[in-house]
Amino acid sequence: MSAALYNHEPEAYNEKGQMEKEQSARENPEDGHLRPVIADAFALREGEEGEDFKTLGWFKAGLVITCEAIALGTLSFPKNFYALGLVGGLIANAGFVVIAFFTSCVMVDFKLRYTHVLNAADAGQVMFGRIGFWVLGIAMIAKSIGLAASHVLAGKIAISTFDGGANCSIIWAVVIAVVSAGLSYHRKWSGLTWLSWISLTCIVTACIITMAGVATQNPERLIKNNVPIEWHAFNRDAKLVDSVGAVLNSVFAYGQVMAVLTFLPEMRRPETFKRSMLLSQIISLVLYSVVGSVCYVYAGQYVTSPALTMTTHTLRIVSYAFALVTIVVSGIVACNVGAKFWYTTSLRNSALLTSKGGQIVWLAIIGAMWTVGFVLAELIPFFGDLLTIVSALTSSWFVVGLGGIIWLHLYKKTGNPDGGYFKTPTRTFFFFFSVLLILISCALTPLGLYAAIEGIKSGYAKGKFHHPFSCAA
Repeated sequence: MSAALYNHEPEAYNEKGQMEKEQSARENPEDGHLRPVIADAFALREGEEGEDFKTLGWFKAGLVITCEAIALGTLSFPKNFYALGLVGGLIANAGFVVIAFFTSCVMVDFKLRYTHVLNAADAGQVMFGRIGFWVLGIAMIAKSIGLAASHVLAGKIAISTFDGGANCSIIWAVVIAVVSAGLSYHRKWSGLTWLSWISLTCIVTACIITMAGVATQNPERLIKNNVPIEWHAFNRDAKLVDSVGAVLNSVFAYGQVMAVLTFLPEMRRPETFKRSMLLSQIISLVLYSVVGSVCYVYAGQYVTSPALTMTTHTLRIVSYAFALVTIVVSGIVACNVGAKFWYTTSLRNSALLTSKGGQIVWLAIIGAMWTVGFVLAELIPFFGDLLTIVSALTSSWFVVGLGGIIWLHLYKKTGNPDGGYFKTPTRTFFFFFSVLLILISCALTPLGLYAAIEGIKSGYAKGKFHHPFSCAA
């Protein structure tokens, strides 16, 4: 067998003869502990002992990936609707649902053609060689650690609401990080199913309590300077920074697309993952739209993010009690995406990948990522704006642009007998649609960076930022 199969080099991933190489790797396994990289790394060879990772059905997969999507960020949608207007917010939400589902579907098609692919970084290597691998791999790690840090921050704010800030919030940040790392014990996505059920139940409950509280409370609680509550179909007075921030938040809400290629290797039938994403996108579309619309209509220009802070103190505590569960669990799923990339990249050539011994490696990776996340959350005073920067650089591409790039790769004519962008009217439509997605990402990235930089400047000017490792939540 060619040594190239073990070297993780671009030459091993070209389309010509790729299927034959995979078949050869499966039929002629080497002795010892090496696994052929070109083949499916999670597929146990005959007589090989190890844990079966291919245990995900489409419903379980949809449940877990929805858990990552539906988190505390759901209660930031009223603020998005204020920035874009009611109709504008609904259009943006629906538009990105369609885009996210398209990107997910082409990722599934990509996996079916290149069965060795374990994550988005592997897809980058197929298309662009080692540079593509490391660019997307580093982006996955950066975003996952950023999400871990954001959940540490959100968690400590939630707990500080319970004790009224009587205790140093750093203690609660440590608690959130340690609990999250401990609950990340399972290496397999299917191991998070029961946690996902609990998380989704809790966040939906928190959203219902918040909507009921905002809709039924005395509007005088929100009104300032006798200016009545107003809502608009489109916000014509919105500043560019606010509009860009709202659009990026909508994109960020569908950032679970980054995990698609990480879930597929553990699917019993990868092609059914399209159903998983359809389930996830329908739930997300309905919940984001309802929460955003109801809270915006009843609070108008006085909406806050997260929306639960608009309710009475008692309802806020009750809502945060439910939301805290989701803050922890959705953070686990988000962090595990980057951790799984690190894990499979380190062990894909080793029998440790599916053995019990690999559990130690997994826990070490999880511990490292949550430790870095905790430090970043406490060290950087403008972390919210830093997360916007990460989102502009990563989510805008994983959710939007990468779908277009993958489609163009799948249907290019070179070396592909079924290739050709203009063979049918449908192909022609998706060619222009893919190009449009790439252009949208090219626009969102610099605009998002601009919005984040302006936010940092404004925060310092207004004295909003605490010093590093501050006890204030």
